[in-house]
Amino acid sequence: MKAKTLFSLFAVLLMSCIFTISASACSQGRGGMGGGPDGQGFRLLKFVDLSEKQKDEVSKIRSEHEDKIKAARENVRNARNKFQAQCDVNVSEEQIRDAFKPVAAAMENMAVVRVGMHQKIKTILSAEQVKKLEEVRALRHDLQKEQGRGFGHGPHRQHHK
Repeated sequence: MKAKTLFSLFAVLLMSCIFTISASACSQGRGGMGGGPDGQGFRLLKFVDLSEKQKDEVSKIRSEHEDKIKAARENVRNARNKFQAQCDVNVSEEQIRDAFKPVAAAMENMAVVRVGMHQKIKTILSAEQVKKLEEVRALRHDLQKEQGRGFGHGPHRQHHK
């Protein structure tokens, strides 16, 4: 009986960790230029001195991808909600892993959409601007690491619904 209770507690803690990490990763736009209209990566573009023409092109690219990103974000949210509903205290590790597969697939799809958009944005930047963007990203990463923030570290932001 004690082993079953401990396993159930472990399963609940595991689900909480997975959900927190996935929510944080999605809300922070991991692996790209940030999520949402004013995501961190788009704020980073301010450091590369975009021309007016480049700003217009970035806006156009973002607009072209807006519906795909919203749909991908909604798919992740729905998959996470379904995952939580499927995982109660009496589930096995295998059931947890199976229930999480749609969440992982939805997150993967979101990453593909975002990276595609970011790659398209990079094509309008000069080599100098790309280098500057990479330097600013590295500084941001180092700062987040110092502060104990970032993927899998420290407190995570609440996911917005």
